[in-house]
Amino acid sequence: MILFLLAYLGGVLTIVSPCILPVRFRIVLDGKPPGASHGLDVDAQGNGTVTTQRLYQLVRQPSAKSDRTFQIEFLDPGVPFTFTFG
Repeated sequence: MILFLLAYLGGVLTIVSPCILPVRFRIVLDGKPPGASHGLDVDAQGNGTVTTQRLYQLVRQPSAKSDRTFQIEFLDPGVPFTFTFG
């Protein structure tokens, strides 16, 4: 398990992964599942899977940007990645 904790000014948060093996992950915002703030590649409970080489949208806040705490936990080994913010 790999765990990262980031503070960021909310908006869109993505990762870029060159990984081609399935890797499950779970995210939380401010210690809770993202709900309506989940990105296209995450469900409302914060679950997602990296399955191919591409950009993954993790968070997309529907309201104004605000200071948030983001946590991602990779549940399987083997994920090289880069975070991007928008």
